[in-house]
Amino acid sequence: NKVKNHCRLSSRLAELEVRRNDPEAWPLLLDDNGFITESTGSNFFIVKRDRIITPEPRNCLRGISRNFVLSLARQFGVDYRERNIEQYDVITADEAFFTATPFCIMPCTKINGTKIGNGKVGKMTSFLTQRWIEAVQCDFVTQSEKWDADRT
Repeated sequence: NKVKNHCRLSSRLAELEVRRNDPEAWPLLLDDNGFITESTGSNFFIVKRDRIITPEPRNCLRGISRNFVLSLARQFGVDYRERNIEQYDVITADEAFFTATPFCIMPCTKINGTKIGNGKVGKMTSFLTQRWIEAVQCDFVTQSEKWDADRT
């Protein structure tokens, strides 16, 4: 069994470091071997040639949202792999996204200022988002857009 042990100091330091370069950026955390593991409080996925790739669970939180995406992939016949991910893999990916309980699924369109794919939300991210919305019968995208519009 893995224990969820989250050091807020290291997460906060990672957020401060990445936001010095881009106030909208989210950090990607690395394991001792330099492989991407997750972000601060969220799991990370890339998509290459219609295959979902996510870090091996040995060094990342086996999140509920991460597991839900993998179950959606199985349900809809989408190929996926759990393996080590390097920064090069992200740069050459077709698309990328994060998952976490507060936002469900969130597109990631660039890394270190470099576009991932065409720099827009990818078709797999859109597909999984729609399947998620249907499964939970809650349009979290529209809710988020409305909440954001109400804040401004």
